[in-house]
Order: sequence, then C-alpha cells, then structure tokens
Amino acid sequence: MENQARTTAKGHVEYELTEQRLLRLSNAMGRRVECVSGLALITAYGESTDFSLRQGNVFIIPNNGLTLIEAIGNGRIRVKSPALPGQASLARTQRKVAQLLRRLWVAVQGEQKAPH
Repeated sequence: MENQARTTAKGHVEYELTEQRLLRLSNAMGRRVECVSGLALITAYGESTDFSLRQGNVFIIPNNGLTLIEAIGNGRIRVKSPALPGQASLARTQRKVAQLLRRLWVAVQGEQKAPH
C-alpha cells in the first residue's frame, strides 16, 4: 500500500504514513516537515543522525539530497513550502553546534573525573 497524499490549503501536502513504507523526498531543501499525528522517523542525506518527530514537531530539510520518512505504526505528516531563505542552513548549523557542545561536555566531564 502506498503512502496516501493529499493537497491541503496553501499548497501543503499531507501524507498518511504506514509502517514499513518509506516516503522519499528529494530536491526539497528548506521544506518543512511537520508531524500531524503519530511518530515519524527522518533520515536526511548528509546528516550524521536520524531524527524523530512527534505531533507538533517540525524538521526542515537541510539539502536537496534524498530524505526518507517513515512512521512507527501509522501517522500523518504535512510537507510545507520552503521555509524562509537560509533557514535550512541555519537548522543544519544549529544541529552541528549542538553535536559539538555534546562532545565538549563529554570531554569536560571526563577531565573532571580523571585523577590529578
């Protein structure tokens, strides 16, 4: 069974997702993926981690590479028009900064535990 799509107001597209059926998006940089219901898992080209969205969460597609979206159980997402210019690169930069801060935090914690 295919993921069902329907166009809503303002040209947004909603997809009914079913478990083990991937939704494939490409050339979609800057588009906003909003979880309307359920739990959606996103794998985006060039990103080192996957992302999970619950109802109300938003993910901005960071590039034009392949983005795969699947549901755990059943769910629904809305793909919106591209976000504001530069918002995709801002989101990507924020994720990289967060990863760097996590690594730094782990390193600092390791140094504090080491005997002097």
